[in-house]
Amino acid sequence: MASAEKQFEALIASLSIKVGKTLPLEDGLCSLENQAGETVINIELAESGERLLLHRLLLPMPTDPDLRNGRAMQLLALNSHQSQLSGHWFCTDPEGLGVHLMASYPIANLAEDEFEQVTERFIELGADLAENLQAEEIEYSAEELKQGIRP
Repeated sequence: MASAEKQFEALIASLSIKVGKTLPLEDGLCSLENQAGETVINIELAESGERLLLHRLLLPMPTDPDLRNGRAMQLLALNSHQSQLSGHWFCTDPEGLGVHLMASYPIANLAEDEFEQVTERFIELGADLAENLQAEEIEYSAEELKQGIRP
C-alpha cells in the first residue's frame, strides 16, 4: 500500500505541474476545480490501494422522492450505453441527492502521461455530460410543469 500511496502522490504532483498550481491532497483525496470554483474531478486512491477512483457530481436530483427515484432509475439505465460513457458509469450518492460520474483505473502501471490523459478525458466527459443532463433536466422539469406533475 505504501508504494501505491507514493505513486498516487507522484501522479498528483505531476498533474499539479500540468495545471500550473499545487493540487491539495487531503486524506487521500484530491479535487480539481474549474475557474468558477466548481469541482470538475475528485481523484482518490481506493482503500485497497489497487485502484484509482475518479468521480464528480453531475447534477443534483429532484427533491420530491418519487421524482428523484424515477429520475435516478432513468439515469442509471444509461450505464448500459458504454459506447457513450467510454467505460465510465453513473451512480447516486448514498442519500440519493445527486448523480455522479465515476471511473476506476488500476494504479499499478499507470504512468504520469497516461494519468494526465485519463484525467483530461474524465473532465471533458464530465463537463459534456453535466451540460447535457442539466439541459435535459430543464426540459424534464418543464414537461412536468405542463402536465401538472410539479407544483
